[in-house]
Amino acid sequence: MRKQVMKRFILTTALVSICLISEVLPQPVFGSGSIPPSIIGKDQLVDALDAAFVRVLDSGKFREIINSDPVAGPLMVNIGDCYPRIVEDGVEIYPFPQNPTGLLKNILDSKKIRMGTFDVFSPGHNIPGTFHVFDNVNVVIMRAIIDELGKGYGIPPSPDPGAIQIVPVLLWPPSSGLVFTKLNKGDFDITDFLGALGATAKVGGIPARRRKLARFTCTVFGTPWYIHVSNDSPYQTFDDVLADTNADLCVGMLSARLSADYFKNAQSITQGTDDLVECSAGVVDGTYDAYLHFDPIPQPGLRSIPMQIVSGIPIWVAGDPDQDKDGIPDYLDNCPTTFNPDQADADGDGIGDVCDPTLVSLSSFTVSPGAKEVTLKWATTSEVDNAGFNVYRAELKNGEYLKINPALIPAQGSPTQGASYEYIDKNAKNGRACFYKLEDIDIHGTSTMHGPVNVTASK
Repeated sequence: MRKQVMKRFILTTALVSICLISEVLPQPVFGSGSIPPSIIGKDQLVDALDAAFVRVLDSGKFREIINSDPVAGPLMVNIGDCYPRIVEDGVEIYPFPQNPTGLLKNILDSKKIRMGTFDVFSPGHNIPGTFHVFDNVNVVIMRAIIDELGKGYGIPPSPDPGAIQIVPVLLWPPSSGLVFTKLNKGDFDITDFLGALGATAKVGGIPARRRKLARFTCTVFGTPWYIHVSNDSPYQTFDDVLADTNADLCVGMLSARLSADYFKNAQSITQGTDDLVECSAGVVDGTYDAYLHFDPIPQPGLRSIPMQIVSGIPIWVAGDPDQDKDGIPDYLDNCPTTFNPDQADADGDGIGDVCDPTLVSLSSFTVSPGAKEVTLKWATTSEVDNAGFNVYRAELKNGEYLKINPALIPAQGSPTQGASYEYIDKNAKNGRACFYKLEDIDIHGTSTMHGPVNVTASK
């Protein structure tokens, strides 16, 4: 009877100890999945912009704006990835987010929204090009969307002095990589209508799909693309141009990325500065075989071929930090600083295997010289899931460490009991200083380094 009581007492004590340890030890924070307000606020801003844009569509304001611009209007299409249905069966389809937080709250509280836009008007930056046909209509559409966003939260629209101000943040030089880098750093809140959804951008020198780099709204508008060729050109279809490996093409700033991605077989692609003038004249005089443009009506002496491609342009909002570029945002990543797209977590502790330190408590690690050899000794107080040890040697503290044991030194400890180990390096150079590191490896292959310690072998 007393033995049973003692067994129960020991078991209860052990369970209490485990509970206390779990309370005292710091809990892992990697990959917790808890969404911080800064993340929620960005999602809310996208939803608020979508709600605002759909109301611009539903009210007829969008058609009114593009129809009022006789130059840009006919070139713009509504992609239709967000239909103007505000309510269905009593359910609001595009509600404005309640309880704004983070970025959206900052915008509403300050009544200012910072918009990144290319600086193409300042002295020295005045770039000619056909993209300027959208300058006026872009401003009016953006103003209409921001006004609807404000109205969704009881803020009057412009020209009321209490309306949300659009504060331009000028970017130079024009570069998609610059746009997404500064957007994700928080230099501005949204982009102007700068980047098509389908393309890539380089951030930190690494190319990625734009839709993976940042959040984006409904497609606000799109521009169909055409190929302008001479009247006597043999090209009759888009496929004819695609197949011609001798094609010399001319493009503008807006079509540079698209042309490079689609016309991989072309002999050359030249980006014109004032593309409408340079590229059209070049096709007429035979310098170029074709000119990519968004206007279906070409210059005299040319005809157009539809490409059946439409570039959709949204408003971009910052993405989530992803330090290791593995496609998993930091707040979800169980190892945010080391590339691990598989998110492997064999022990289920919330820390990815590649970041999970081995659970070996090392109480000592010493080296001592002997006659033409060095003896390494180490001891542990506990070992959890430990497979064994490796020993590494280098001639310089920060030099290259090479493994010197031919096989893994098997683990002898346990979670409740440590062990003592010894390894003799018989190949240490006499009279030379050596540095040693000890590596423990767990059963999942995760390793942790200890040291270095140094010694000079006896002659």
